[in-house]
Amino acid sequence: MLKRLLNIPILVAIFLSAVAYSGCSKNSGTASSTAHDFFTANLLNRDLAVVMAKDDTTDISADYVGYTFHLTDTSAVGGSIGAANLVRTIFGTWGTDAAYLNITFAFPSGSNSSLTFMNRQWQISTSNSTNITLTTTVGRNGTLVFKKL
Repeated sequence: MLKRLLNIPILVAIFLSAVAYSGCSKNSGTASSTAHDFFTANLLNRDLAVVMAKDDTTDISADYVGYTFHLTDTSAVGGSIGAANLVRTIFGTWGTDAAYLNITFAFPSGSNSSLTFMNRQWQISTSNSTNITLTTTVGRNGTLVFKKL
């Protein structure tokens, strides 16, 4: 009887360890889930304006004055983008990688040189409550800063 009583703490420890372990779960999608949430909350279905644009070392921000950009999703990792000013709206597409860290824009070639500058892969490098900064090293270095409107 005494032997059985001595085994009870061991059995309780094993039981508690099993319960604690079963409460743990692998969450390999945490980083991409967080990035997806950020992407959805800050880029999709909202108006954005380019407040700073650099093509290598040349400031081309003035080319984007008056444009409002709007991204909508048509799939989990892509959709359409509209670039509107007072005269016209030009539609293109966007796509992202599964981690939601890179975004690629594709506006029709010849539609507008400022918009075709955007036709490359961009990395979301920084963000705050009002701005999202994208950088690229594909082709020439570039920077786009979108302001959330």
